[in-house]
Amino acid sequence: MASISVRGASKTKGLVRDIKDIANFCLHRLMQDRLANKIAVDFFIMKEIDDEEESEGGGGTIGDCEWMDDAYSPKEFSVRIATHSIKNGRLKKFNRREILEIVCHELVHVKQQAKKEKYFHQRKDLVKFRGKLYDTNKVNYWDFPWEIEAYGRERGLYEMWLESKKSKK
Repeated sequence: MASISVRGASKTKGLVRDIKDIANFCLHRLMQDRLANKIAVDFFIMKEIDDEEESEGGGGTIGDCEWMDDAYSPKEFSVRIATHSIKNGRLKKFNRREILEIVCHELVHVKQQAKKEKYFHQRKDLVKFRGKLYDTNKVNYWDFPWEIEAYGRERGLYEMWLESKKSKK
């Protein structure tokens, strides 16, 4: 089983349990058990993520994933998840489903890095994804193939996790 820790969500009833459960589900769904069992993810749940770069859409960063060990073949990750976003100048609180879908999204990035599909070049603005080099200054965020995959998988992973919980009852 993967090593999952969650900090910052203790006030939200059952959220820590759900994050750990969905994280293990996603990791084993996205990669072979042998690799999934070697992964360690530390989740940090916070109201907002301070980020020097403004995210696309102007709502601020709602999640990010960073490797903490070997850049080429990482197994240890830090994932930050925001519980709020700014939309049209107003603070919006995410519901449980939205938070868990953000978790799923970030776990797709964990998979991409752990399976060596995505890694960061020595130059900060270059990312290699599935053998192709991308200049992040020249490609729109919504056109990054790693984001297309993560956004495309987040809801499906959440729905499959829900189904798996129902079938266990």
